Amino acid sequence: MKLEQTLRSNHLQPCSARLLLWLLGLGVVAGQVRAQETFTWEQLRDKFKQTNPTLLSDAVNIDESRAEEITAYLRPNPNLALFADQFTVFKTPNTPYRPLSGVDEGGTISYLHERQHKRELRLESAQENTSIVASTHADLERNLLFTLRTAFVNALQAKAFFDLAKRSWCIGIKKSASAGNDSKRVT
Repeated sequence: MKLEQTLRSNHLQPCSARLLLWLLGLGVVAGQVRAQETFTWEQLRDKFKQTNPTLLSDAVNIDESRAEEITAYLRPNPNLALFADQFTVFKTPNTPYRPLSGVDEGGTISYLHERQHKRELRLESAQENTSIVASTHADLERNLLFTLRTAFVNALQAKAFFDLAKRSWCIGIKKSASAGNDSKRVT
């Protein structure tokens, strides 16, 4: 009988030391968890809009589309081309060297004349493209914010479930402790 009690007491001491270390580690982790910053939905949404790389890169597409609107309405520049052909580079035997004697020179000036209001049509097409890109960006932002809002609500629900479980556990411990005290009184 005494041998069993000594074995049990020797076995309980390492277990209680392990339990103490475990609780100490849990306290350190809980202290670090409490040090985390909490956000409201507005703060989280604003931070998300400022730092999300998908939204930022898609916003660049809108700027590019607006730049294409500007270039779509520009008038084309006139082109000036000068040419010279049939230079005599090498001297032929028994003739005087005249490199520019047989040169054929000329030039052209061209200007693209647009018919049927093509500049206006290009501008209109570019403006419609910009509205499509802006609509796509708004749709992307709406979908990403919906996903973020769902994750935010899920996190709030998980926190509420955790608090509820913790309260239920504490109530259960108190009830079992009071039941244990009542059973000791009866016997």
